[in-house]
Amino acid sequence: MIRRMTPTDTPTPVTDRTAVLDVFAEHRAIHAYGIVDAVQFWDTSRWWVRDRGVVGLVGLPGVTDGVVYAVSAVYAAATLALLADVAGDLPERFDITGPSGLAERMAPSHHATRAQPYVKMHLIRPDLLPEPGPGVRLLDAGDSDACTTLLQQTSGSPEFFRHDLLGTGRHTGIFDGGTLVAMAGTHVIDTGQGIAAIGNVNTLPAYRGRGLARQVVAALSRRLRDEVDVVALNVGRDNTPARNLYEGLGFLPLMEYDEAELVRR
Repeated sequence: MIRRMTPTDTPTPVTDRTAVLDVFAEHRAIHAYGIVDAVQFWDTSRWWVRDRGVVGLVGLPGVTDGVVYAVSAVYAAATLALLADVAGDLPERFDITGPSGLAERMAPSHHATRAQPYVKMHLIRPDLLPEPGPGVRLLDAGDSDACTTLLQQTSGSPEFFRHDLLGTGRHTGIFDGGTLVAMAGTHVIDTGQGIAAIGNVNTLPAYRGRGLARQVVAALSRRLRDEVDVVALNVGRDNTPARNLYEGLGFLPLMEYDEAELVRR
């Protein structure tokens, strides 16, 4: 049962990350981002837990606007209720991932400048991953500018690109001459938790339709499977080509959720 708050109740952040990880452990693949964020960025974040609903205001390095994690595999109603109750403690503007319908639930305090449905996926058939193609190579620190350029020329998000993971075997790419034309990166990874999430999968428009994204994602997935047991990713619900690509590589769709940017009214 979801407890109703009285007007004098004020949610307070939890001080023990176990309270967060205990909820997320029920569905590790769905909560890949949340688990790693709670482990790696605990000291720069605030987390609220109530009735198995969880909301986190995550302090990510290099990200100036707020980032809110409110994904819920099972306890969506509790998470949305908690999110509304901590709205006053959230920034004026923030990016958020959370249950479907979050923008409508937050409408009294915030309006959405963008909102889009996504799907969480989990690699459950690694046997479907093809052998790495000859043109795929690992990206290193010297490829940082090339990665930024590719992201700027596509629909990528440079602010969420993990430059610190370049050179650690967590990014793959394909070059045409000196131009990076396709890449796949790792958004989060924690070998202690056995979790990684793939992101920043992008191909230059002129090179699409050649199977390059399939090659870089497959090569990266193989490497990550050597380090962790959970490899996850997020994809736009309506991005049918990408979803078909991932399913063909052995990724299973787990649940829908929303991503949005919210601004205080």
